[in-house]
Amino acid sequence: MHGEPKSCAPAFEGQCDGDGRGVGAETLLSDLIWGHLDPTEQKNAACALDELWTYCNTHVDQLATAPPPLAEQAGTRPGTNVLRALLDYHAKGNRHPELTRAEVASMAVDLLISNAELTPRLIANTLHHLLATNAYTTLLPEPHTVAMAVQETLRYDPPLIGWLRVTTRDTRIADTRLPAGARLLLLLGSAARDERHPTIDPDTYNPTRTDAPPLLAFGVGIHYCPGAPLALHLARQTLTNLLHTCPHLALSLPEADAPAHWPTNTALRSPEHLTVTW
Repeated sequence: MHGEPKSCAPAFEGQCDGDGRGVGAETLLSDLIWGHLDPTEQKNAACALDELWTYCNTHVDQLATAPPPLAEQAGTRPGTNVLRALLDYHAKGNRHPELTRAEVASMAVDLLISNAELTPRLIANTLHHLLATNAYTTLLPEPHTVAMAVQETLRYDPPLIGWLRVTTRDTRIADTRLPAGARLLLLLGSAARDERHPTIDPDTYNPTRTDAPPLLAFGVGIHYCPGAPLALHLARQTLTNLLHTCPHLALSLPEADAPAHWPTNTALRSPEHLTVTW
């Protein structure tokens, strides 16, 4: 669907940690930006990023120069994947700013990392809080109730708790003056608990909440995540299937809430693992 062939696996295999466990490239990349790595780990992560960028850039160039499928040439159906559609948008010269090949390649990197990093964290966080609050056993495996639980996780404990932005002009937020070019760390997890929103008990996880503030987890405006519908679909479908298949799922280790199970990371948050019985 994204447009990367199966041959992209080598570029995304990553490395092994000190215990010999497989560490995906997506984990190395997120830790490079947000984590706390020693010099050797930083080098491994930087190499993984360079390899992934080289792959995506090369693949986009190949897509751009290759003739589209015959069905697309005949105009009988649109492009079959995201990258092809982005390249077609560039080729058709729409009235909006055109996308360069480098920009499409950058989007490919973001899509791969987000799909492999943020969606699993969203699923893990939702499952953790449903189990830790004993709400899992009372939740009906229906689209509406599962969707509400995922929505509450995105408010209460989003997998991406902060993001970097740079101001494009002088501005002011509340009583703080910000000059153009100021680097900001937007704390999405904090914004969802802002006391100015009429949210009852914002520090309580409530999967049936109806008074949630506007959702910021996927961004706003031109920064809104294009993968949001896919991430929500995958999270909802996974949890619905779990509720159907394992209705008696429960945490087997009471220390699952301990800090040691939540790796230190400036922006990404999820339990390192969940040990359960069913």
